[in-house]
Amino acid sequence: GITKKTGVQTVWSILAATGAVFLIILFGSGLRIITFEGFGNDVYGGSKIAFNMLLGVITFLMVGFGEEAVFRAYIQNHIVEMTGTRYGLVISALIFTGVHLFTYGKVLDLLDVFLAGLILGYAYMLTKSIYLPAMYHFMWDFLQVNIFRLQDYEIYKGPVLVLFNNTGD
Repeated sequence: GITKKTGVQTVWSILAATGAVFLIILFGSGLRIITFEGFGNDVYGGSKIAFNMLLGVITFLMVGFGEEAVFRAYIQNHIVEMTGTRYGLVISALIFTGVHLFTYGKVLDLLDVFLAGLILGYAYMLTKSIYLPAMYHFMWDFLQVNIFRLQDYEIYKGPVLVLFNNTGD
């Protein structure tokens, strides 16, 4: 159930995901993989951005909790039982990446998903709770798709707050 511990995990996961996304922006900009293009309000208008953010919150809460329930609470638990902790974590992160193979077209994006799978899996193992990885997953997706559009996939080309160009691997 939801407890004080859940609230603490939620706050930490939001802070950690936000920090990770800002590190991606910092390193990606430094390596010229991503470039700042401007502010979404100039292109889309505030009401379109607000509506897209609302849809993003709903969508990515479902994605975050849904994927974490499947990949951590079910798949990872079973693989860890069969292979042990270390192999179970890596294998489940590889499966997580494989499922996202057709969503992402760039090697760097797939590496991003694999590392996220390891981080989320490790967080689940440490806490024995779905809340921390699910909220981290939600915030990670929401920031990258609805605020900064750091990922370059066709399905999420809607209005965003800050425009970046993901120039490649």
